[in-house]
Amino acid sequence: AQALAQHLGTPFEKIAGGNLQANFEFVGTARHWTNAAPGRIYNALADQDTANPVLLIDEIDKIGEDDRAPIVPSILDLLEPSAARHYRDEAADLAFDASHLIVLATANTLDGLSAPLLSRLMPIEIALPNAAERQHIAQNIWRQLTAAVPDWRCADAVLAALCAEGRDLRALQRDLRCALGRAVRAGRDEVRLADLPPPAPEKRAGIGFLA
Repeated sequence: AQALAQHLGTPFEKIAGGNLQANFEFVGTARHWTNAAPGRIYNALADQDTANPVLLIDEIDKIGEDDRAPIVPSILDLLEPSAARHYRDEAADLAFDASHLIVLATANTLDGLSAPLLSRLMPIEIALPNAAERQHIAQNIWRQLTAAVPDWRCADAVLAALCAEGRDLRALQRDLRCALGRAVRAGRDEVRLADLPPPAPEKRAGIGFLA
């Protein structure tokens, strides 16, 4: 999602689904509260010069629910173009057009997601990357980690091990960072196979959504 925002030249906003409990996260808190503050949607637009930033709701299947202020209706309004054109923030006390937001979401499972929410999203199952894709990802991560020290080297066996089955993509990045740190501590400018920690079991593929 962040790469998409960079490609489009538009800002990127990420919201962790596990941290979402009540609707004030999206629509702000009412002005009569002493701690009133605008919601994430208002801030995502007010802080930018463009009306179409990319908004990622990460792990939307982990959203909690406060019965006093449920958040799902606020998400449904954001995903419904006619409602999003008049999205209201309680703290700012105004309605604004949020219909140009590019809304993406990720989930580990569709279980528990409501039918109204699923009807407003287009599920896209994301398969685990193959060996060639893993190699490309690992090389990109290495380039990012060593951008300031381009003379650093990574043994071919290291990338081969990182791309083997049994190591998920988060672990790939974490383990490459770990291996780089071990090489630095050893006073070397090359990452070797022995620098890698053992792989953890690979998780099943996730699910992405396009609104």
